[in-house]
Amino acid sequence: MDSKQTYTSYLSPFIQHITYWLLLMGSMCATTLAYGQVADSAKHCLRFRIGHFAYLEEPYTAVIVTRTDRRQYEYDPEEQSRTIFKIEWTGDCSFRLQGRRGRIKGKRIKKFKRTIIDVRIIEFIGEHKYRYEAFKGGERYVFSMEKIL
Repeated sequence: MDSKQTYTSYLSPFIQHITYWLLLMGSMCATTLAYGQVADSAKHCLRFRIGHFAYLEEPYTAVIVTRTDRRQYEYDPEEQSRTIFKIEWTGDCSFRLQGRRGRIKGKRIKKFKRTIIDVRIIEFIGEHKYRYEAFKGGERYVFSMEKIL
């Protein structure tokens, strides 16, 4: 009985030590994988910061979006509308649009300057497309865009 207790008491700290190291290594691997996914997301989002884009959902498929470092321009030839937003990147995959000017069929859109839209890219669809969620006036919208140039 004494030899059995001695063996068990010797083995118990060893098992505790191994368990500790396994948990530590597992959490380090999980952290590394999670960081890698975040880094990949940031890298993918960089592709969509500037360029020309098109909406993938109706009724906005005719709208052409041009995005620079500081502005987003939207032109809809069917509605004959033009809008200009100031763009402020708030994170790697999120930005805020603030209305600057808007016109529909040559007439100025009143109160457009007060328009604020918070946008967050939530999914990548291949190399040139992404899905995003936008919040405007307490409402949530989900759309997809494709980089066309």
